[in-house]
Amino acid sequence: MGMNDYEELKAQGLNAKIQHCYKRLHEYDGKELEVICQVQVEISVGDKKVNSQFVVIKSGRCLLGHATSKALGLLRIGPGAGAGFECKDVGEKYREFLTLLPSLRITS
Repeated sequence: MGMNDYEELKAQGLNAKIQHCYKRLHEYDGKELEVICQVQVEISVGDKKVNSQFVVIKSGRCLLGHATSKALGLLRIGPGAGAGFECKDVGEKYREFLTLLPSLRITS
């Protein structure tokens, strides 16, 4: 997540454990991203909760990793993954969670 997103979430009451981060992250073109720190947070969507680490970079967007997305029920892979599910349902079902990520836009 970018530093601006992190600062905004802190202003909204985010209580996160800040840790030094030794990870090196790169954009798809190979450019290295400036890592500030990492934070340990609890994320919840509906009745699902998961503890997750976010790497805070100088600037950039908020991304959820594969494991976190699956644990929250936001990502389903395999046969039948889309059964009974339509994309238009995402905005309503996860509106509360998505509004915490300023770089996402809800269009419904």
